[in-house]
Amino acid sequence: MRRPKDNMAKPLGVQRTAVAPTAFEQRRQDFRAEKLAIARYVVKNCLDPQKVLFLGTGTTVMEIAQEIAIARPRLPRVCTNNLAAVLHWAERDVQREWEVPIEVVGGELIRGQMAVENRRMPAVSQVIIGCFGVSGSRGILANNRAEFDQHRAVLKSKAKQIIIVADRSKIGRPSNLVVRSALIVQRDVEKKGRSYILVTNAVSRSGSLLEEDVSVAKELSELKKRGVRVVEVEPTGR
Repeated sequence: MRRPKDNMAKPLGVQRTAVAPTAFEQRRQDFRAEKLAIARYVVKNCLDPQKVLFLGTGTTVMEIAQEIAIARPRLPRVCTNNLAAVLHWAERDVQREWEVPIEVVGGELIRGQMAVENRRMPAVSQVIIGCFGVSGSRGILANNRAEFDQHRAVLKSKAKQIIIVADRSKIGRPSNLVVRSALIVQRDVEKKGRSYILVTNAVSRSGSLLEEDVSVAKELSELKKRGVRVVEVEPTGR
C-alpha cells in the first residue's frame, strides 16, 4: 500500500524543545565555587583506597561524583543511591578505565530527587553525605521525610567514617528533623570510635566580624567540641 504523496513529501524531523532546569539543578548553582572546592578536597584528601565508599545524595555530593569521574581514585567498591551520579558516570563511560565495581542500592525512587530510598544498606566503611543543615547543638538535620529516612538508614550502618559535605549556608541552619543528634554524634566518637569529618567553606574572611560569620564560627567550635573534625576550604573556580 502506497503512502499519500503529502506524507512522502514531508521529511520526518525531530523537534527540540527547551527543558526548564529542575529545582535540584538550580540549587547546584548556589555557592557553586564553594561546592567545587569542597568536592575537590574530598576526592583528593579523604577517599581511602582500602575502604568501601557509600556516596549519598545532595548538590555538593553531585560535585564529588563529577570529580570522581575526572580523578578516578582507587577504591575497592562504590555503593550509592544517587541516580544522578550513576547516570553521569554512565554517560561518560567512567568504568571503561576506572575498574571499580559500582553497586546501586535497591529501593524506591524518591520523586524529584533522583535518589533511591535505601531498603538494604550494604556493608561500607566510609560514607559521604550532604545535609540540609548541621548544628553543634542539634546535630545533622534534614529538610523532609524522604531525606530524613535516607540519611537515617545510612548513619545506622557500621561505617567507621562519616564525611559530611556542607557549604556555609548549611551551618546552623534550623530544622525540626534531626537525623542524628549532636549528643549521639559525640557518643559515636567517644564510645564507638566512629569519626565524623565536616568539610565546609564556613568563614569567608579571617577575623571577620560579620554577624553571619560569627554565628558560623560558634557552630563550628561547638561541633569540634563534639569530636567532629572540621575542615575549611577556600572557594575555587572550575
